[in-house]
Amino acid sequence: MLFKMRLASLVSVLVLLTACGAESTDDVVADEATPVVDQDPSGPPSDREEDPVEVTPDVSLFGLSPVESVSLQGVWIGTTDYTERESFSDYYLSYAGTRTFIIKLDQRSQSSDGTQVYYDVVNCFGNEKSGSYNIDDDSAVILGRSLNVQTFNLMTGTSSISEHGDDDSGAEDWTWIKISNSTADIGQVVTSVDLNNDALSDPEPVTHSLKSFCRDTYTKSPVGRNFADETVSLDELGFENNTNYIFASYESGYMDAYLGPELEHFDYVDSDTETMSLSVINATLPEYNATYYVSGADYEVNGFSKGSYDMNANISVVIPHL
Repeated sequence: MLFKMRLASLVSVLVLLTACGAESTDDVVADEATPVVDQDPSGPPSDREEDPVEVTPDVSLFGLSPVESVSLQGVWIGTTDYTERESFSDYYLSYAGTRTFIIKLDQRSQSSDGTQVYYDVVNCFGNEKSGSYNIDDDSAVILGRSLNVQTFNLMTGTSSISEHGDDDSGAEDWTWIKISNSTADIGQVVTSVDLNNDALSDPEPVTHSLKSFCRDTYTKSPVGRNFADETVSLDELGFENNTNYIFASYESGYMDAYLGPELEHFDYVDSDTETMSLSVINATLPEYNATYYVSGADYEVNGFSKGSYDMNANISVVIPHL
């Protein structure tokens, strides 16, 4: 923001020098190559007397272009390649992967001096986090990552956050674009259980509104130990109040998952004791649509077994209209 104010002052000097017949304007012309069009420096969106110029940067993710926007509030999609490291006594694991987050920023408040705007955002573990935007220097902190707000529909930034390895061992390089101005949820998950004992009533289906959705694919490589690399793909779905689903598939064919606390039977399940599978109807982001299947021999409720069962969790990611 300070850069933008200095640029405006330099342009004023140029006009004055031109009027006085000045012959040299090289320094000013160099700065003029960066147009000031992304936002009004007078204050946060809610305080501005005039609408800022809306800009759509020439960038896209997954075939999506940024929507015109005058604030950070709305639905964002971000992606990064990353590396991480997990250390042990005599070797370490090297992680290399790609993660994509779809999240919603919902404006909560702003500071009394108008320089900070605060947002609620649910991460892919269901935890509610506080995001912030600093108007003075066009910076934001989202999910613990420090980002540069290029415009109100484009953010970039690097981070050392590690999701799998040692603290601060990560190397991320994010690009985020805003794909909706709506604050509606970004989809839903409907979980149903079919008990194979016809004499018993099936549990009622449970529906969760989707607050965030993440895809994470990485390869773990041992350094200093002689065992094979492992490639893992994760779907992570955040609801709210610390509730989420995680479905993991391994290159070897193994699968495991955490399929939600709302059905008391489910904790972490794995293919050692249950049959699991994933059917993807539409793999295109952000319009992801899939079903997770789990079948097992022992469905327990309050410590009592109701026998064998089949479970479906139908996931749909639907970005709300502008």
